[in-house]
Amino acid sequence: MTKRDKANKITKSRIRKSALVLFSVVGYSQTSIAEITTSAHISKGLFYHYYSSKEALLEEIILESIETLLNHLPHSNEEDFNDDKLVYFINNVILPSLDNDTTHWKLLILLLSQQILYETAFNYLTKSSTFIEYERILCHFF
Repeated sequence: MTKRDKANKITKSRIRKSALVLFSVVGYSQTSIAEITTSAHISKGLFYHYYSSKEALLEEIILESIETLLNHLPHSNEEDFNDDKLVYFINNVILPSLDNDTTHWKLLILLLSQQILYETAFNYLTKSSTFIEYERILCHFF
């Protein structure tokens, strides 16, 4: 990875983190691109270099958050996802993540509580191959 690639990765990460905090505290609809760029210490032009819109940024945040969680679940239908694995998942993935960083969870609750954001988030998730894979496993279990 070149220095430029590393710098791009760091800048995108800073934008995502700033947006995630603002979305989870202020709300998605109430957060402007100007507030995101101010929080991330970048220009609006640089924001648009990485993201075509606030919606595109939200999509990336949602997919990244959900895929991170889903990667801790069994990776195939052959692995039996049972009560013990659910308890393990909650105790070793969900609860520690709440202790480390509540912003993803605040955003998730925000998304679930606002119908338009819920529908938008669900549309993003249906594009995720990881989500589609795990949807079968979770539906089978629940």
